[in-house]
Amino acid sequence: MVDYDGDGLEDLLVGTFGDSYGNGKGGRILVFRNTGKRGAPEFGKPDVLVVPSAKDGRGPVRPDTGLYADLADYDGDGDLDLIVGGYSHWTPEQRELTADEEKRVAQLRAEMKKVNDDQSALTRQMSEAAKGLEPEAATRKRAQFLQERQAEFQSLSKRRTEVQKELDKLVAAPQRVSFVWIYENTSGKKAVKTARRDG
Repeated sequence: MVDYDGDGLEDLLVGTFGDSYGNGKGGRILVFRNTGKRGAPEFGKPDVLVVPSAKDGRGPVRPDTGLYADLADYDGDGDLDLIVGGYSHWTPEQRELTADEEKRVAQLRAEMKKVNDDQSALTRQMSEAAKGLEPEAATRKRAQFLQERQAEFQSLSKRRTEVQKELDKLVAAPQRVSFVWIYENTSGKKAVKTARRDG
């Protein structure tokens, strides 16, 4: 809630989530102006401050999903600027692999499956060890199991990280990075009328 247009009434500033890894549209930033009165708000149709970003495989562009917005006088010039945090999702274009690389990818995927299967087996064993116990006793039993088998869990986690790191060098996978962007108010007015630029 923020007095977006400087009329003394709190308006509703909203960030939308958008489509994460898919090809759909990204999130938007909207403002619903309060056309009511103090203690009895009424909100009109939304004004779009930030349109969905164009997604492609080239890399991060700007926050496009999970958008969170706030207004503040970021640059100290007496007007409100738009601050937007969120994620940028993209999937790089897959390069053509050599025969040896394709073979290595198959080996790594098999190794990842084994690591996941071993992790699942450990988790099942832990659940079985606590099965039928009262809640407090079950919690203690799981903690004991984790402590006794800590080395196995850590070894599997380390191996998963190593395999994934090597796979990521060979196979294009969805990527995500966080951003905070400032949209400077260049309208010359104390109230924000539009987000003029990404910056």
